[in-house]
Amino acid sequence: MARQIRKPQRVFSVPVYAEARVDQVVLKYITELSNSIALGTLSARAEADEWDNTKMAIAVGILRPKREAKRG
Repeated sequence: MARQIRKPQRVFSVPVYAEARVDQVVLKYITELSNSIALGTLSARAEADEWDNTKMAIAVGILRPKREAKRG
């Protein structure tokens, strides 16, 4: 069975009507990342993995507020 190759979802700039909601989401994830790094218990590799996870969470996390803001 052939596997389908999935392209990563493209992320565009945030529309003006959703900026406030998206800013809250991004700030939440960045604060969580900053707190985990500030503890100093993670190795450099673990911190890099956390950063990668945070970037993905932000990319996914901004989609919902954009949809909600668009709907009203």
